[in-house]
Order: sequence, then C-alpha cells, then structure tokens
Amino acid sequence: MTAAVRFYESPTFQYYEVFKDDTIAQFTAVAPSPHKDFYYLSVTKTKIIWRWWRITPRNEAAKFSPGEASDTYEEFLQDDKMQKEIKQILGKRTLDFCLNVAAGQLDFLPRMPPVILKRIAKMIKLEDLVNLECTCKRIAEVCNDESIWKRMYLQHHPGKLNDVIQELARIFGWKRVFFTSKLKLQMQIRRLRLEKVRGDEETNSIISASLSTSVEDDMSGEMPSILFAGGQNCACSKADNLARQKVIEISHRGSLTSAKTNQSSRGNPPY
Repeated sequence: MTAAVRFYESPTFQYYEVFKDDTIAQFTAVAPSPHKDFYYLSVTKTKIIWRWWRITPRNEAAKFSPGEASDTYEEFLQDDKMQKEIKQILGKRTLDFCLNVAAGQLDFLPRMPPVILKRIAKMIKLEDLVNLECTCKRIAEVCNDESIWKRMYLQHHPGKLNDVIQELARIFGWKRVFFTSKLKLQMQIRRLRLEKVRGDEETNSIISASLSTSVEDDMSGEMPSILFAGGQNCACSKADNLARQKVIEISHRGSLTSAKTNQSSRGNPPY
C-alpha cells in the first residue's frame, strides 16, 4: 500500500468525506497546432488514466480509433512515455501534480471542508493569513470570511465596538476596515455622519413641503378635511394621507438613529 492510498483511507478524511469520489482530478486539452487531437487525463485513488482521440478528416477517420493508457502509481513513476506526453500536452505543472500524487504528496488543505479551514484561519497570525489567502481560490474565499476578519480586528483593536465602526464594516467589510489607517477611518466616519445628517434634512424638507401643501388645500376648501397624524387637519385623499404618514414614520426613525449616533459619539469616541 502506497503512502497516497494510506492517506485516502485515513479515518479523518473518511469522516469529513474529503475524498468521497474515486476521481481526484481531471484534465482536458487539445493538442498544439496544427494537430487537433483531444486528450483526457484522470487521476483516481489508485490509477492515472490517459485517453486520446485523433481528430482527422472524414476519409481518414477509419484509420484511427480512441486510445487509452492506464498506470498504477508505481508504474506511472517509471513510465517515461506517458510523462512526456502529459508534459507536452498539459504542461509541466500538470505533470508535477501527477508525480506528487503518485509519490503520496497531495494538496490536502484545499480539499478540507470549510469548517476546518475557518478554524485554521482563526488560529494563525495575520501575515500567515494573508499568505494563505494567495494559495488558491477556494482557500481565498474562506480567508475572506467576515467572521475571521472581525475576530482579527478585535485582536488588534481591543475595546468595545461602537455603532459607527459596525456600520462601516457593514458597508465596506471587516477586512477593508482592518487595513484602513486610522486617519482614513476617521474621515469615513465623519463622511458617514454627514450623510446621515443630510438624509435627516431631506426628510424634514419633504415633511415641511407636504404640510404646506395640506394647509393650502385646507384653505382652498376644495376637499373635505381629514384628521391627520398628530391631530392636524389636512385636506388630502386617502392615498396622500397614507403617504404622508409613511414620511413621518421614516423621519421619526431617522431622528432616533441620529440621536443615538450623536449620543454614542459623545460618550464613546471612535479612537
């Protein structure tokens, strides 16, 4: 039993179903010009299978038929012909991968379930996490998880998180907030507060415009008066009345949010 086969039968890998399928990797390619032959390479738990199809004109198709060569791991390490063809068609990286698999050196880390990868990412240092992110696409997706970078932010910035930092993390993500300098972060906090203030001013202008319109309609006497929210009488239709109530509810929520933001900014500064 080779080293690679022993890895496949490991209880840990069987529990997490790391190698659930018999096929580990598959590769396809077309021969370099002027040939158009099609090649297929399959790496399984016990063998390396190499198949090819000759692409020829119709009048010569009967002369050629698809072919297949199959080697065990021990045979592949000694099969110079198959190694040469794989290197010529698929490249040196694919050949090195097959040689490593046959020697029992498989890339096990990208095949681990996300639960284990996240646990590993939370235990390593910042420099190692950045380097681990550059290994492959699947690991990069796990390393960019929001929970990992939030944990990293709390480790390097101890203290209670205020509402503004959490709002910036919700907009830009914890990774960007972590790598942003304190000066730029303060500028973004100030910009976010200004946007909230402007939003409150726009809401107030809408309310004042609607109230002035209702007073003019009430003075003209064209429509019957309807009791509006807050005990005010305004001449409006049922749809307008509901719309204005919605605006006042939005304004009330916005004023509460701005009040909470101002209170938190006074008692708990960002830095």
